[in-house]
Amino acid sequence: MREEKLVDNFINYFNDKPSDIFSSSGRIELLGNHTDHNHGVVLVGAVNLDLLAAVRETSDDTITVYSEGYTESKININDLTKNESEYGNNIAILKGVVYKMKELGYNVGGFKAYINSILPAGSGISSSAAYECLIIEILNYYFNNDKMDRFDIARIGQFAESEYFGKPCGLLDQCGVAFGGINRIDFSDIKNPKVTHIEYSFNDYSLVLVNTGGSHSNLTAEYKAIPDEMREVANYFNKNYLNDVDELLFLNNIKELRTKVSDRAILRAIHFYNENRIVDKGFNSLVNNDIKGFLDSITASGNSSYKYLQNTYVRTSNTQNINIGLALAERYINDGACRVHGGGFEGTILCFINNAEVTEFINKMSLVFGNNNVHKIGVRNEGSYHVKKL
Repeated sequence: MREEKLVDNFINYFNDKPSDIFSSSGRIELLGNHTDHNHGVVLVGAVNLDLLAAVRETSDDTITVYSEGYTESKININDLTKNESEYGNNIAILKGVVYKMKELGYNVGGFKAYINSILPAGSGISSSAAYECLIIEILNYYFNNDKMDRFDIARIGQFAESEYFGKPCGLLDQCGVAFGGINRIDFSDIKNPKVTHIEYSFNDYSLVLVNTGGSHSNLTAEYKAIPDEMREVANYFNKNYLNDVDELLFLNNIKELRTKVSDRAILRAIHFYNENRIVDKGFNSLVNNDIKGFLDSITASGNSSYKYLQNTYVRTSNTQNINIGLALAERYINDGACRVHGGGFEGTILCFINNAEVTEFINKMSLVFGNNNVHKIGVRNEGSYHVKKL
């Protein structure tokens, strides 16, 4: 039904028939809160909510994309000048994607796409990465024989978002979408990250995302401060990234470090080292089918983000949406766990709830945050991919 409606909408909008259907998922950060940008490890999963696109290749050099609820985005693939006035606009993502694909030696061409999204607004499952990977997947299928490297897809998306869209980001979001399923990703060698896939079904537990409120629109400086402060610590040891600094060396130099960087930077570095260990413990728990051990890792990650990373509240705001959400979730969960999800400061928490409790949990959280802000989700094996020809 959704595909049929999408095809009809494409025909009505473009006065033409689509030839293909593409899908690109959202993603959840299972573990690894703010570790990717300093070349740490993460555990990420693609979710069963997506962008679905009806698409047709064109013979010109124009890419035209209409996403329901937004204005049309159109670019010429030969005019890719970066324009700061386009920051935050999907046109910037289109330009950034095409620019980076050309730079890496991939082929590009024209197409038109009509997109329907079931990614809930403010849910923290990275609609921007889903959009970036969708556009790249279309170009991959039509002009590169569907053989693009998955990591190239991720880093092209990251480049477009950071350099053209104007939102600095690590690689977790795009990798989560590009690879699909559940993956442990080690970014220590950023040119060749190690991706370890695992098949796992949370049979007895439901995943619930709660949008606790607030807007990310004015928080770019807060997000940027996290990698910047971690790198300040790394720079003290003449390194660019914390992952290149031995933890014992860091601990042995904290007294002197406190005269060079802020205490918050040191706490955030402590979180980085903690979180890398937590990712590995959580991943190994899944490998060994130890769901209790995995849930303990979720709790440990949340505690580290709260105490050391300090991304559950905005210092200049009187609201603490995420902390209210976590406090209520911890009160209502008997068998499960919860943590801040993604960037933090405002937005989403991720909860694992025993299936026997999930209906009551959703009802209670909905009373506070609204029915449209509490989402039961699942993990899917496909991230961004060509669904079928029409």
